[in-house]
Amino acid sequence: MNVTEDMSVLELVGAIAGKENSDDVARPLATGALKFATGHPDCLPEFIEDLSVGLSIEDPYRSGLVAWVLGCLIELGHAEHRSGALVMDWAKRALTLAINLHVAACAELPLGELSTVEDVRRKISELAPIFPLEARAWHMLKPFYPAIATPLRLFPALRKELLRLEPDLARLASHYPEIHHVHGLIQMPHGEPFLILDPERQRGLDVTVSDVESNFQLMAIVCDAFATTFRDTDFAVGDATRELATSPSPPSSAPPQSGRLVTDVMAFGWAAVRADSGLPGGKDDWFCDAYGRHRIFIEHYPWNIERRLGRRIMILSRSPLQMAHCWGRNYPGLSPAIAVRQVLDAATTTTWLQRFSSLARIEGMSPQTQVEARRDVLAPRLGERWRIAYLCRAVRRMLPYIQQHWGEHPIAYLAAMHRVLCLIEQRVIFRRDVDGKLAESLAASLLDYSQRAYRGRLAGSTLVAFADSVWQLADGTFGFQPPDHKQVLDLVAVIWDQAARKAGASGDDVDRDVLWDALLADMEMLRGLDPDAPLSPAEAGRLGNFWPAGRPAWWPLLPEYALGSYDYEVAISFSGEDRDVAERLAAALRLRGCRIFYDDFQRAELFGRALTPLLESVFRTRAMLCVVLISESYTVRRWPQLEWQVIRARFESDPACLLPLRLDDSKLAGLPDEIVFLPLRGALLETAVESVAARVEARMSSQLVL
Repeated sequence: MNVTEDMSVLELVGAIAGKENSDDVARPLATGALKFATGHPDCLPEFIEDLSVGLSIEDPYRSGLVAWVLGCLIELGHAEHRSGALVMDWAKRALTLAINLHVAACAELPLGELSTVEDVRRKISELAPIFPLEARAWHMLKPFYPAIATPLRLFPALRKELLRLEPDLARLASHYPEIHHVHGLIQMPHGEPFLILDPERQRGLDVTVSDVESNFQLMAIVCDAFATTFRDTDFAVGDATRELATSPSPPSSAPPQSGRLVTDVMAFGWAAVRADSGLPGGKDDWFCDAYGRHRIFIEHYPWNIERRLGRRIMILSRSPLQMAHCWGRNYPGLSPAIAVRQVLDAATTTTWLQRFSSLARIEGMSPQTQVEARRDVLAPRLGERWRIAYLCRAVRRMLPYIQQHWGEHPIAYLAAMHRVLCLIEQRVIFRRDVDGKLAESLAASLLDYSQRAYRGRLAGSTLVAFADSVWQLADGTFGFQPPDHKQVLDLVAVIWDQAARKAGASGDDVDRDVLWDALLADMEMLRGLDPDAPLSPAEAGRLGNFWPAGRPAWWPLLPEYALGSYDYEVAISFSGEDRDVAERLAAALRLRGCRIFYDDFQRAELFGRALTPLLESVFRTRAMLCVVLISESYTVRRWPQLEWQVIRARFESDPACLLPLRLDDSKLAGLPDEIVFLPLRGALLETAVESVAARVEARMSSQLVL
């Protein structure tokens, strides 16, 4: 059948989806579509747009045929990121169906997930009549898995789309070898922070690593980075080894010696650090076997290296080593890379090693002993002024989680919490004259409200404990009774553990040590300040950083920072025809902790008000950033154009306030051509949410009011 003569693309999709056509008919249709597309480059954009409709076909095998065509076009360079994102949406649905069938099959087998591949496949054949869609998804994995792997390889940002399925994919891969390829890709580092320390010479590198699939490649680029940065020939690798490790298209055959990495270093994980901040000395070392579980072996993968304090940790030790490379690249086309973010001096390297030593010591204890040991390490051995500052900062870090998960309480209640903590910091840290009676009154009201809400079963005990901690800090600052640091730190630990468990259950990559690192950094910083002297601008700037290892991606944004006079972080300007997109964007940003102006969220404020002056005030002064959803209807509708005129006028004096998102190719009068925008179609919503949230955080950090 000739696609060009007999049917349009949408008719082709209908023919592929049609139950009256067998798989033997549908497969040639997909092949014909690919041949037509590659032979008619002028029609490609429209062809790809129409073909994408086929990804929503209910039968995962038939939609897999469409995904295969799009994957081939992506591989050939004809399709862009958007097509890859649409394929990822299909992949999540199809893989979830296959995972569900795998779980059902293992549940009926005596050995469960330990069953053989043959037993699992036999059980799946028996279950196919009961789970027809799941069975179709299972059978499409082998022929169409390249359709999933290709976008993941070419568009690394899409890997996080499947990251939440990683534990299930790991189990699925044990009975479906092709899934190993996808499973490895979604875990592969891309711009991921690594901390590499050289204790013997008291130096290190804070780097980002991308597209590294083996520890052979990782060691090669790490050694090369050390050799280049420190001009140390002990780390130098040969040209042949470097080419083998980093070339996107390695040679199909190579001399045996070029496939061997010869270095004078051995790599360990963070847990190898002893109490004296040294490394294991050999097999008789009291701490661990030097060649045992703490060493980083070539047989493992870069994503198996443990993450601590927001980074994957490698600690280098001098030891002649030959690391043989088992020839063969699973992912040709990738270019392994390393980028140095910071060169670490002796003092910084020592500080990191001491932190790892403390963590390693605590990690080996029982759970209850760990709690007591952390409490002892984090106890504020500071003077009265800095003790309260330390505890106040610890509580304030938890406020975003309180705001996000207890949002049913009045906004004024949460704002008052933030107000009290800001007043305490201004008095204690900056020695400013503030209204102490106001702070104590607000704190007492907060405690009273939380207790009444608890008795009425409107709040849990954690909220009462949080309000009590705020009251203790206010009383310790403006009254007479010092706060109980054990009670405050225990509360912080409880909230952090709750948040980490929820984030982990949602599939987020959780590093629990980020908070402890932030508390230790606070103590070190405050201990170095003069309790009787005012802060210098540099010291005040250091206090503005609440997360030294980087704020966890799963942690909500606000209100760690004071926000001046803004009522909203983001106001969304959109046309009524685009409400579904605007609502999803607003809901996603609100989950990230942002205060959003979106009309459905502000029904009470809008009720009975004159709309024109209210909208003008929001977009002119009350919102920190204005997100504009540009579409054909936006350019002609009355209310969007009124909002745009206000935003446009503000843009002239505050260019950073505007964040344009495009729903189509419509031109918006007054928007300069050089302004960069983001497309907002389908699966790109999450990318837009991440970008807007990052801009919110960046702008808040640059406008701290402490």
